[in-house]
Amino acid sequence: MPKVRNAKGKVYTSHWQTSRELPEADVPHVGVPPKLTEAQASYEIDSVRNFTKGKMRKAEFWLSALIDKIVEGKKAGLPPEVIKEAQEQHQKAHVLWEWWTAENSDGFHNPALARESLTRSVEESRKGIKLINDAFEKKTASK
Repeated sequence: MPKVRNAKGKVYTSHWQTSRELPEADVPHVGVPPKLTEAQASYEIDSVRNFTKGKMRKAEFWLSALIDKIVEGKKAGLPPEVIKEAQEQHQKAHVLWEWWTAENSDGFHNPALARESLTRSVEESRKGIKLINDAFEKKTASK
């Protein structure tokens, strides 16, 4: 939250929610170096947002792939404990992804955490897929 100064000169933390790109916004461009032009600042914001959106789409791809793999495992009669463990991986991946879909800055307020969280979401989904694939291999080997 930015520090702002009221009409009497008192500095306080603003909790006013607004877009940094709106010209009527009464909030300074926090996190954007002050020497940037308005066009440069807008470019910086768009770059972070677009990068984060790309990471979100990648996480969504792997979440969907995990769901498909869980369904495939259920249909093939894999052990319930394997299915449950893969579902727990889905839950972890989903929570790591979901924060960034609810957070309204598309990662701009904390791009490093967005990148880390969404990368971990992909990793957790892939772990779940591996659990199912390993169970398929074990089932095939035991025949």
